[in-house]
Amino acid sequence: MAEKLVAVQKGNHELIDMNKKLGLKVRKDSQLTDVLDAKVGSLCVKHDQLQTAYIELKMKYSQVLEENRTLLQKITEIKEEKWLVEQENDAFLLGTLALSNLSTTWMSFDSEKSAYLKSICEDMHNLHGVISDFDKEMGILKEKLEMKETENLLPKESVQRLEDELHEVREYNDYLKLELSIGK
Repeated sequence: MAEKLVAVQKGNHELIDMNKKLGLKVRKDSQLTDVLDAKVGSLCVKHDQLQTAYIELKMKYSQVLEENRTLLQKITEIKEEKWLVEQENDAFLLGTLALSNLSTTWMSFDSEKSAYLKSICEDMHNLHGVISDFDKEMGILKEKLEMKETENLLPKESVQRLEDELHEVREYNDYLKLELSIGK
């Protein structure tokens, strides 16, 4: 019986050791489960944040796309207006050249009018230089516009700048027309 008692005590001891080891393992597994639950919770929050950020970016992209379409339409309108101004300038230049030829004819009529007509020719020559400068400026504006279209970095400012420059060019063109009509 003593042998049975020793065997039972030995088995009991082994069970107690095994129970302690299992209890330790359960605590470790419980801690690991808590850590993993916290990580899963954190990942869920990050996922929700990323989802929200994605939706916001998608909305901003749509807004920027719409703004780009609007700016492209404005640029197209400005190009058309620029072409009309160039046509007016060409017609104005042809008129200026015709007047220059006419003034040359008038210079032969009398010596008193010669000095006056010479002054008109000089004014027309200056005006031709101004128009040439204007054409160069229009070329520069065209290059700037093309660069702005390709860059498309700050389209709103670009359109506003081009509108301002076009407005200045028109005002200057009106001024030149007025000067020419006064000079007649």
